[in-house]
Order: sequence, then structure tokens, then C-alpha cells
Amino acid sequence: MLHERIKRARILKGLSLQQVADALGDITKQALSKYEKGKDAPNSTRLIKLADVLGVKPEYFFRQSEVVLGSVDFRKHSTFGKRQQDSVKEQVREHLERYLAAESLFELEPEGLGARVWLHSIDVETPEEAEKAAETIRQQWKLGTNPIANLTETLEEHGVKVLGLKAHERFDGLCTEINNGRDAAIVSNLERPGERQRFNLAHELGHLVMRFPEEIHSTDIEEKLCHRFAGAFLFPREQVIEAFGEHRGRIFIDEYLLAKREWSISIQAILRRLYDLSIVTQAVYQSTFRFWSSRGWRKSEPQPLESEESFRLRQLVYRALAEELVTPSRAAELLNTGLEEIEKVIANVGPDDGDQDVDEGSGL
Repeated sequence: MLHERIKRARILKGLSLQQVADALGDITKQALSKYEKGKDAPNSTRLIKLADVLGVKPEYFFRQSEVVLGSVDFRKHSTFGKRQQDSVKEQVREHLERYLAAESLFELEPEGLGARVWLHSIDVETPEEAEKAAETIRQQWKLGTNPIANLTETLEEHGVKVLGLKAHERFDGLCTEINNGRDAAIVSNLERPGERQRFNLAHELGHLVMRFPEEIHSTDIEEKLCHRFAGAFLFPREQVIEAFGEHRGRIFIDEYLLAKREWSISIQAILRRLYDLSIVTQAVYQSTFRFWSSRGWRKSEPQPLESEESFRLRQLVYRALAEELVTPSRAAELLNTGLEEIEKVIANVGPDDGDQDVDEGSGL
């Protein structure tokens, strides 16, 4: 319905009714409220102005939404305000609307095991069970104990839609089921360094994989268990021991940095792994952490890694455009970009099957 889309667009932008009215300049917030409640409808001129102020294309207001988000829980100690949380939720919904619409253009078989198979499939109450859950998912996904070169691609191969947002610094990530568990989504903050972004992706995967007792759900305990899952998923126990040994009292920073580059995990997460696996004592863990904090490494580690980004939606749309399944304007809408970008893509197209002017056997 039009009135629902108008309200969603405002929430997506993170604006109040008064802020939208002020931006338009010639309408009251009471009149806007009538639009959102379906008691009045804007004309085409007004709708175009609304789209401009709210940062969406006019087509957005007429899109048929097929995305039903499951529970969306922000981190327990997140200082993200409610309006910001609602805005992120709508950004997720809007992105997924385009993502699923692009997928529907093709008869795509679910990759890997699919989200339905592993969603909340492992009961966990203790840190050791969280460790085991990470090992189980690695086995099910046939990842072995090797470093995961690209976590974003790995997640997408197993039924997770990975969305990257350039969000506020206080936002780490979130996860949710889509359309009653048919799919799952994980959202990460692209403003984070790569090592932190990857850990957040693995942390959110833990929320999706593990099933907790009701008394643990949405508590500090659940967050700590997801941290343990993330560390174990990114840097498996046996590989940690192989790299650092079973017991250490002194470890050079270069050892941490070498492991960081190999496993694409932060030195802070590595230190925590060493403590969790009793390779270092609590005293070593605390003194090392304090020393790193004094050097500012808690917020900005040495040798930061590049963040990962999902390209699957773009690849789907470009393929649909090349196969003439969508028009250039529809492609622009699916990618939430300008028509000029799509025109550049079209201009860079290579020869099609009919362009056979060169003798293939000539080597020219």
C-alpha cells in the first residue's frame, strides 16, 4: 500500500514527520501523517518531491514488498537509538526487496545446504558447546580447518544474504531470518576494518546457528557464547595450538600479526582465543590487553585488513541486463543507482555470439 511505503521511506531515512515537512517546506506534519495513515494520498508532483527528500526513487512507493523480517535484535549494550535502529531495519528490508527481486529473475537452485538446514540447529548453553558448534558448521560446510579466504562469499554460498551498510560507528551488525526461515540475512558495517567486520559476521552467524535456552536469550551470556563461536569458526582450536603451542608465557607482537594476516582475524580476537583455550593465563591475557589498550590498539589495530563486500546482487543484475531480462531503468532500480551507471556498463559490453569476424584458428 502507498501509505505504508511512504512511512517506510521516512523511517528508512531516519527522519521525523516534522523534519520531512521542514524539508518539503510547503506542507505540515499533520498532512504528512494523513498520507502515512492512508487518510489522504499525494499527487504525482508531491510524490516526486517526497522521493527526493527521502532519498528513494519514485518507483519505491509502488514496489510490492515480499520481505518478512524475523526478529531483529541489536547488541544488548548497543547505544544505537530507536530511530537509528528502525532506520537500519528499513534499510535491510529495502535492500532485501531488491536482492530477492533480482534472484527471482532466475531459476536459482539453493547453494550449499541452504539456510533452512542449519538455522538454530545446534543447542548451546556453555562456551565449550559454542566451540563445538563452530566445528560442526565448518564440517557441514566442508571448510576443513583452513583459513576462510572470503567469509562473505562463504556465507552466501550457504543461504545467507550478506548486506553491507555504511552505518554509524556504534553499529556493529545484526542478523535476521527472512520469510519464515526460507533465507537468512547478516548485516555488517562497511566502516569497520576488515578484521572486525569478519568477526562481526561470524558472531552474527553464531546467533543464527545456535539455539539457546530461554533464560539465556538476549543476555550477556548469549553474546559471549556468540563471541566464542566466532573465534572458533574463524581460527579453529587445532590451528591455534599449531601456531602458538599449548602453553605460552611470552608472545611477540609479530606472532599475533602473522596469525592475523593468515587467518584474517584481529589480534584482540587471537588473544582471546589463546585465553579461552588456556594457552595463556588470565594474568598474561589481562596485561597484554592493557598494554595494547595503552597504545590505542583496542580501537585501531596495526596492519588493518580491508573489509569484505558482497557483489552477488550486482552480478545478478548485470547478468539479467546482459540477457535482456530487465530494462536499463529496472536494473538501476534493483541496484539503487543512477541510470548513467547502467549505461556505462552497457557501453562496456563485449562482442556477442554473432560477432565472429576473426578466424579463431588464426591466433589473432
